[in-house]
Amino acid sequence: MANYYNENTIIYLDGKFVKAAESKIDLYSQSLHYGFAVFEGIRSYRTTNGSTQIFKAKEHYDRLKHSADSLRLPYQYNSEELIEATYEVLKQNNLQNAYIRPLVYGPSNMSFNLNTESHLTIQAWEMGAFLGDKLLRIGTSTFQRPNPKGFKITAKAAGHYVNSILASYEAKLIEQEENSGSFQGRFQRTHRSSDGSWFNDWWTYNRPGVDCLEPSIDLKIDGKVLYLNYEGFDDVEPKEYRYEEFIKLFF
Repeated sequence: MANYYNENTIIYLDGKFVKAAESKIDLYSQSLHYGFAVFEGIRSYRTTNGSTQIFKAKEHYDRLKHSADSLRLPYQYNSEELIEATYEVLKQNNLQNAYIRPLVYGPSNMSFNLNTESHLTIQAWEMGAFLGDKLLRIGTSTFQRPNPKGFKITAKAAGHYVNSILASYEAKLIEQEENSGSFQGRFQRTHRSSDGSWFNDWWTYNRPGVDCLEPSIDLKIDGKVLYLNYEGFDDVEPKEYRYEEFIKLFF
């Protein structure tokens, strides 16, 4: 297993910078038992001038608020203060090329009643290429993505990602060299990598909330969406060559 922290690692927790090894969570929360939490996955990089830059920090933290509001998790933070705290976490851990994980989770509450408060943590660790440095072998999982009528599907909620973990486990069980799976949509038109990014954001941005999870931030660069837009795609089933091209474009 990867080592995400050591005895000196600093995290941000409820407004304070504390040691990860000394931090605690409540074992009686909806977040731990039911996956009722929201999070973001953010990257930071060392730039050519040697400074540290977080990629699309405001967009990610704005989406974190949207996710918390969607699940009615109390959220009293603003994006600017969280961005400042994130840079401090990177600084205190001497990180530049890093993966950043903000997480909003609930207090002690084993009922299905609304939470009256929440907790927020920001963690960071060094991370290389997400899918490794070897050639990938891609397969289509037998698992489908969640029905958009069954969840607040535009929220980046922790429980949604059981779906992704199962698809990834399946790929590894079928052939140990495969390290990613893709999902068929309920209408077998769209496909999404198990790491959570879209092959064809054309569908995501033109049909929000229809057979998709939260819209991608990282694939939308300088106001332009990375996509393959096929005329009439909404009206016909995609042909096999289209699916193959989506795979090549993303991976």
